[in-house]
Amino acid sequence: MKKNLMGIFIVFVFIFLTLIGRLIYIKHFDGNQYERSVLAQQTSYNRILQFKRGSILDRNGTVLASSIKVFNLILDPEVLAISNDNSKETTVEILNEYFGINKDELLEYINNPRGRHYVPLIKHISFEDVEEFNGYLEEKRGTNLFRGVWFEEEYIRNYPFNNLASNVLGFYSSDVGRWGVEEYYNKELTGEIGREFGLINEGLYVQRETRNPKNGNNIITTIDYTIQHFVEQALTKFTNRVDTLNAMVIVMDPNSGEILAMASQPNYNPNHPMSLVDHFTEEGLKNLSSEERLNYLQRLWRLNPISDTYEPGSTFKPMTIAAALEEGILTGDEMFLCNGHIMVRGTRINCWRREGHGEQTLSQVLANSCNIGLVEIGEMMGREIFVQYQRGFGFGERTNIDLLGEASASNLLYSVNRMGPVELATNTFGQSFNVTPIQLITGFSAFLNGGELVEPHIVKQIVDENGYNIKSIDKKVVRKVISRDTADQVKEYLLDAVADGTGRRAYIEGYDIGGKTGTAEKLPRGNDKYIYSFIGFAPFESPEVVALVILDEPEIEGANSSLAISVFREIMEKVLPYMNIYPSESNIDTE
Repeated sequence: MKKNLMGIFIVFVFIFLTLIGRLIYIKHFDGNQYERSVLAQQTSYNRILQFKRGSILDRNGTVLASSIKVFNLILDPEVLAISNDNSKETTVEILNEYFGINKDELLEYINNPRGRHYVPLIKHISFEDVEEFNGYLEEKRGTNLFRGVWFEEEYIRNYPFNNLASNVLGFYSSDVGRWGVEEYYNKELTGEIGREFGLINEGLYVQRETRNPKNGNNIITTIDYTIQHFVEQALTKFTNRVDTLNAMVIVMDPNSGEILAMASQPNYNPNHPMSLVDHFTEEGLKNLSSEERLNYLQRLWRLNPISDTYEPGSTFKPMTIAAALEEGILTGDEMFLCNGHIMVRGTRINCWRREGHGEQTLSQVLANSCNIGLVEIGEMMGREIFVQYQRGFGFGERTNIDLLGEASASNLLYSVNRMGPVELATNTFGQSFNVTPIQLITGFSAFLNGGELVEPHIVKQIVDENGYNIKSIDKKVVRKVISRDTADQVKEYLLDAVADGTGRRAYIEGYDIGGKTGTAEKLPRGNDKYIYSFIGFAPFESPEVVALVILDEPEIEGANSSLAISVFREIMEKVLPYMNIYPSESNIDTE
């Protein structure tokens, strides 16, 4: 018995000494490797923590652009390469089985880590898919041997209403805002990345340090989602029926300069800004060269209402009349005779109505859009006064709207020295010089707000992620252009232009609406290419909204400014009730 016990004791001692020896060997020869392997599981080394780009909202808090959290599946080959258990095989098997990632590709990363701790495998996985995968690990396979894989947080830009306000918003690509609000306010929308450091020091101690990201600020625009929707709905309906080179609308508060809606057709989906599938057939896309594709994309991205220039035509005529009234050259009691044309230094200038309008009051000259009456007013005023007020209304200079790409059109206006009698004559009725749509609606608004040139703006407020105010963009008066008396007098004439003149189709039952039509022949003359426009406002007594509609080369027989009026009317019939501007009982036709 004693011999047996002694034998068992010797065996246990031998086994114990063997284990001690093995532990000493591992500690002495392989200890660093094992400890580093364990520590590697606990550290992210140098992991970037992404910030959340600020959202863009409409004036009422509707989100027009936001950043949605997604996840990237990241492989850490170095962790698996130094593992001595079955984690490599298990991890490869799980990734292949669940995500369909090629085993040979994974093994190539793991067997040749080259010090890499960051290899993206799959990008932009949703939160729901990540949760589903974690459930799969927990229930089916466990997580004990699944190592060296983690989910990196990232944000992708999302535009919930797709094409809506795309030209105003712009898009986000390659970590920077492009076009529209995204580009102009890129600095405010952009946050600061954070980092998570994990360092193994000489004593094999993991030292962690985290610098949290700072999210970007939110931009609250002046855009009203509902008005923007009405505008784009009307534009889409029109362009589906009539082909145009471009169709655009601006809706603005004439008192504050706040842009309530701005749109142009064709447009694009900022969720897929490089896609042309909505604009070309599959065969057409194949035939596009790289240069043609880029040119067409830039045409879609371009914010035409601030970047395009055109001859304003008759929509400029109120400015000419206002200048003469303000200077006392006109009183409003004058009479004008139009026989269909007038000679200026040997050049025949025609009225659009070749047989003439006959005898007219000043109000009728504007209501009938009579070129001859405007030419006579220009001769009475002279080029110095005309140029002074032309520039006073903001033409030839940028409005400084808070969007990139605004054209000034300064080189498309005549100076006093370069303006001869014929140039003065044609300028008075809106020809021979160019403006931008945003310049026109800004200058026109002076008639509606008492004579002030107000700087237009697209952003109302900048707030941080917690809603605290960073900056408010308030009304800015550039200068006083005309007196309130002059503004009110011209406003009366604009009311007559809708009641009894060329804009009569803009009348909406129950509302006192003022406005002016415009027709401009594009250069070179004689090619039968026209831009038709209409600018109108409501209500008459205290205007709260002004809208400009421009249609560039509508391809329809008998095209004229009534096309622009039809778009204006369709928009305003919805916008006015929405803005709580209701018909006046005294103006409702009961017949």
